[in-house]
Amino acid sequence: MKPDNRKNFHRVYKGKGWPTREQELLLNASLFSGEEALKSWKKWTDLIDVHRIDQASYRLLPLAVHNLEKEGIKDPFLTRFRGLKKKTWYKNQILFKTLKDVLLLFHKNNIRTMVIKGAALIPLYFKDLSIRPQNDVDILILPEQVSSASRILKKAGWDIKGRPKKGIKKETLFVRPAATFEKGTISSIDLHWHAVKECVYPESDHGFWENARPMKIDEIDTSVMSPSDQLYLACIHASRHQANWEPLLSVIWISDCVYILRESYNEIDFHRILDQAQKHNLVLPLRIAFDYLNQEFDAAFPPEFMNHLKKARISAIEYNELRTRQKASHFTGPFILKWHTYLRSIRKEKNLNCFLKIWGFSKFLQTLYEIPTVFLLPASLVFKGLKKVKMRLMNND
Repeated sequence: MKPDNRKNFHRVYKGKGWPTREQELLLNASLFSGEEALKSWKKWTDLIDVHRIDQASYRLLPLAVHNLEKEGIKDPFLTRFRGLKKKTWYKNQILFKTLKDVLLLFHKNNIRTMVIKGAALIPLYFKDLSIRPQNDVDILILPEQVSSASRILKKAGWDIKGRPKKGIKKETLFVRPAATFEKGTISSIDLHWHAVKECVYPESDHGFWENARPMKIDEIDTSVMSPSDQLYLACIHASRHQANWEPLLSVIWISDCVYILRESYNEIDFHRILDQAQKHNLVLPLRIAFDYLNQEFDAAFPPEFMNHLKKARISAIEYNELRTRQKASHFTGPFILKWHTYLRSIRKEKNLNCFLKIWGFSKFLQTLYEIPTVFLLPASLVFKGLKKVKMRLMNND
């Protein structure tokens, strides 16, 4: 660890969402080797209460146990947490069986697929079902095939969980990035037509598809993102956990990035990553994530690239998104971020006045919340606000 860099990092990027001291020690024990891993583990076990481990650390423990056992380290705490590896392996077996079933279903119906997030990272980089937990599996498909894919899933017994309650319509593709489908109590998939939550416009995923690589899962043809895009997606995804209202801090994105870099550093096109970020107004979250990885985990990004990233223009959208995550409350923050998502989707339309933007955003929210008419939107938002207040009061009690 580098205390001076850490202090400087948090001075520049204040806000929730970054690992605590205890979580960074566990990350070190999970990702480093030799004496450094052992010292970090010992410090972590001295600091924590084993009966009150936070969820983010709990999800890292299978990797920590794996790494320390690989180093030949013996410790009573390792024995205590070894069962988490078995639990992770068992859950991943179920999730990958679900993934194979859905991929086969889509393959038979000529639906082009791309496996993303944990379901792609585990076979490509971690190569062990017991060390990288996931809650569901994520599949990206082309927007023009969403309607067909949804019908196929419903015919096979899958139902949409939550919104969109009225099914995936054409206009849904421009306000939502994905829908969750469930079958029974243990099978769950996230069906994406956009890989990045903040980018819900037609061309947002073209780069991912153009640079996709073929892959087979149990002899079923599918595809995965290039290493460059895997790293880009993991870093952009991290920005969502920097919000003050985010209930669950996630640090697993850090181990994802480190494993991607270890396995595929020479294949990564860093300038393409920057190009993607500039194209979609995501330079600031990328810069923050890369700075953190460079300073805390010796990512060794090319100096020339880091210099270009530092000098790259930050748009008003991404700056305001960061300020919203740092300053806004759980009550207003998510709503303001939807406004920024809308602005990003119309960023190329230069002739829209203020009235047209507000009207467009109203239609955006109408579709998002499945309201029959835009004129019912104010009442619907008030109702949603009152529900949030009620839930907050109940939680405080």
